[in-house]
Amino acid sequence: MTVNIPPGPRWVVSTIPKLIPGPLSVYALSNLYATQTLRASPISRWILVVLSLLSLPLFFVIRRLLLFEWQKVKARRLGAEIPPCVEEETFNPFGTNIVKAFKKQFLNGYPGD
Repeated sequence: MTVNIPPGPRWVVSTIPKLIPGPLSVYALSNLYATQTLRASPISRWILVVLSLLSLPLFFVIRRLLLFEWQKVKARRLGAEIPPCVEEETFNPFGTNIVKAFKKQFLNGYPGD
């Protein structure tokens, strides 16, 4: 007898392990800091919460960069090339410059020109 599990709980179970390493590393480093410096007072909980929240995006960026490098190595072994990425002229963390360029191309010409 097989049980059909909806996709939502499967996604949650597969995503939770990806969220744990960032805050766990902050916690481990704070404990290491407290034991190595022999401080009587530990690091403030508010600081730990803020660092844990900031560790999530940093961990995702590092994970993505490592995955990209792994894909390049794998492609090189197969004799293939990774297609070039779209690069922005100025730094914009949300990629709105690319969206504006696509909108301009769509309204004023053929998409992909």
